[in-house]
Amino acid sequence: DGSWATPNKLTQSAGSNASITGTTSYKMYGEAFSFTPVNTGRVAIFGSFRALGTATSGTNGDDYASYYGTGTAPVNGAAFTGTQAFAIACSTPNGVINFYPLIGFVSGLSLNTAYWFDMAGLLGSSTATMQIYSPVLMFMEM
Repeated sequence: DGSWATPNKLTQSAGSNASITGTTSYKMYGEAFSFTPVNTGRVAIFGSFRALGTATSGTNGDDYASYYGTGTAPVNGAAFTGTQAFAIACSTPNGVINFYPLIGFVSGLSLNTAYWFDMAGLLGSSTATMQIYSPVLMFMEM
């Protein structure tokens, strides 16, 4: 079909530092990364972020997930929305900054439609706060 002859779209975006507090259900970080597929609707996602957990005691048992959708992107602290692209489970000790790589793949996206991508967090404690630093996502249409 000749689609191999069309260069794939590549986009890299840096987000902002954000935090969520006291949640035992997923909350959005409000990063609002954006990507518009133009060739195939299949997108590989690569990225990373650093996280710092704080709680009254012990270790946070944390999950992070990436969600995507169309329309208005969620704001910081909103309940999770959209379709889950991928998730990672981790444990962030109090006061320690950990580095997390992200790799995912999404297919079936509509061409020439803008999609938002955001991170969501699920904390192991209702008294915990989780901060993310220097989030970066790179989108490559495959």
